[in-house]
Amino acid sequence: MARHTKRGFTLVELLVVIAIIGVLVALLLPAIQAARESARRAQCTNHLKNIGLAIQNHHDTYKRIPNSRRQFDYITWAAELWPFLEAGNISQTWNRTKTYYHQTDAARTAQVSVYFCPSRRAPPQVSITGDNDEGNAGGTNVPGGLADFACNTGDTSPDASDNDNTYERSDGSLKEPTGPFRFSGHGGDAEGASKNDNNDVDLSKISLEYKVTFAQITDGLSNTVFVGEKHVPTDGPNGSWFGHIAAKDNSIYNPDFWSSIGRKGGHLAPIASPNDGSEGGQAMSEWNKNFGSWHPGICQFVFGDGSVRSVNVDIDLYMLGQICNKSDGKIVDLYGKGEPFPETQY
Repeated sequence: MARHTKRGFTLVELLVVIAIIGVLVALLLPAIQAARESARRAQCTNHLKNIGLAIQNHHDTYKRIPNSRRQFDYITWAAELWPFLEAGNISQTWNRTKTYYHQTDAARTAQVSVYFCPSRRAPPQVSITGDNDEGNAGGTNVPGGLADFACNTGDTSPDASDNDNTYERSDGSLKEPTGPFRFSGHGGDAEGASKNDNNDVDLSKISLEYKVTFAQITDGLSNTVFVGEKHVPTDGPNGSWFGHIAAKDNSIYNPDFWSSIGRKGGHLAPIASPNDGSEGGQAMSEWNKNFGSWHPGICQFVFGDGSVRSVNVDIDLYMLGQICNKSDGKIVDLYGKGEPFPETQY
């Protein structure tokens, strides 16, 4: 009677199988990561859609676009949109007669999920540095809720304001912000009035409440950026950026610094890559005025008509400035096909 012996794997065969499995995993891993990023990007798109709809509902209610921020540190566009983002309970905690620094902890550190891009981070997120009240003993940080989106305060053309405010040149002419979101001044002496790099006098006291309406977006709502992903360096969330207080990842609810809540686009403010401003990345201005995302190769924006579109980070800088300018008369055909700028689809 013949004897049968069981044959096992040889060491060589086992190593070959392990190597094949390793190759398959290496081939599948990028596809899995790409699928996850696609899902995160789709969620980011939905968040921007909700923000765009909230802006439209705010305009329907108050006949104006939210101000980027209000003088004396009272409120920002992100807090003004709370009632239109199903966050009315949070809105009730904010005392409009008090500044950011004198709000309750619950109000300042409020978390709204649509203000975050899942490719970068998830709530809860609060500032740990940068939100310093100059009147506070020792300049202590007063933490507040963060966000991954910023309002559009305009382009960086020579005649545009350097931030979200209006300035008077020495010859009496004005430099205005060119975006749909702008600072709202207050009557009387302008608290914290300052001069910019061109020795322009701050005229924030010229209006009690400066309003921008849809009718003033003469380039058309579908051609004008309203809100986009804001640049935060990969090693910069909640950290110092060149040691400049206004370049840190400050609270979206703190009106103290315009760069906490707004961004610009144009030849002086390209769409930043994630590593820009970080060690080993592109050196940048101490003022964090750039849009930018953590999505590979693109940055997402919601336009005035509520559509969300992806813009290549290598976009021509003058084209970028034109879609950030609400009324320069230049309608941008980014794809060169004579077609409307397509909405992101998933």
